[in-house]
Amino acid sequence: MENFFSKIELPTISEEQKSLLNAPITEEEIMSAIKNLQNGKAPGPDGFCSEFYKEFHGLILEPLRDMFNHSFSNDQLPQTLREANISLILKKGKCPESCSSYRPISLLNVDRKLLSKILATRLEDSLPLIVKGDQTGFIKGRRSCNNVRRLLNVIEVYQQSAMDGLVLSLDAEKAFDRVEWSYLFFALNKFGLGDNFIKWVKVLYDDPQAAVLTNGLRSNSFSIHRGTRQGCPLSPLLFALVMEPLAEAIRVTPAIQGLLIGDVHHKISLYADDVLIFISNPETSITSLINTIELFSEFSGYKINLTKSEAMPLGNLHSVPNTSPPLPF
Repeated sequence: MENFFSKIELPTISEEQKSLLNAPITEEEIMSAIKNLQNGKAPGPDGFCSEFYKEFHGLILEPLRDMFNHSFSNDQLPQTLREANISLILKKGKCPESCSSYRPISLLNVDRKLLSKILATRLEDSLPLIVKGDQTGFIKGRRSCNNVRRLLNVIEVYQQSAMDGLVLSLDAEKAFDRVEWSYLFFALNKFGLGDNFIKWVKVLYDDPQAAVLTNGLRSNSFSIHRGTRQGCPLSPLLFALVMEPLAEAIRVTPAIQGLLIGDVHHKISLYADDVLIFISNPETSITSLINTIELFSEFSGYKINLTKSEAMPLGNLHSVPNTSPPLPF
């Protein structure tokens, strides 16, 4: 991991931003998070829905604040905040007898989601400063349509030119579920988010548990050992930080040659785990790209989904060239 990070430089947040991220949780932040809760959502294992917190906020603000800060001091959330129910939803047109035909939906308790929402609200203003503009997923002020327009512009230019190029669409296999926590905490430290904020994230990920609901019956709880938690407001923001070191490694590796159009160098665009790579000279660029991804995968948990990844030739390049190692999709 150290070897990978020694080859890239990641930006860090300012001392003012770090101070905001690492401050004690206040009743005002809890109240704001309660107001932003969506009604009509299924509750977590404790059965308390969003409407309960909105109705009785005057009675629970102080106990919630004390409980959050007590959890921080003791490095662990109460048992109920670590639990989740997993409901299985059958995918349309899939065989109900196959486990892979079901989409698991994780239901967290609302008090746990309030804590995560507070941390996410603190973090979202800092993300645009430490995650570069070609990542548009879950970053405040950015829109995915910008990446779509960028791709269409590149395709149009290459259709009208004699240049050769290649676009790789990389899909990650169970991207959010495979994140290794040791890597997550290491990356957060590299971005300089501060000891208290990183400790909060570690508290959220200390012995999380889940149980599966099937036909009204709840299984025994089991521990979760990796992945960002589904249904957690903080998870998409953490995942953007997880992907940024890989994106930066691709940006700064000279052997991975992007597409130069005018004075703009196009090499990568991302929406969360969906990655587009623009490359020229694919015979050498693909080799370096695969090596970079494999090194990143060793410690991060990242894995390309070969069945959903594709390559598209541009310009005069009418087929994907043979490379060593070859593209695995």
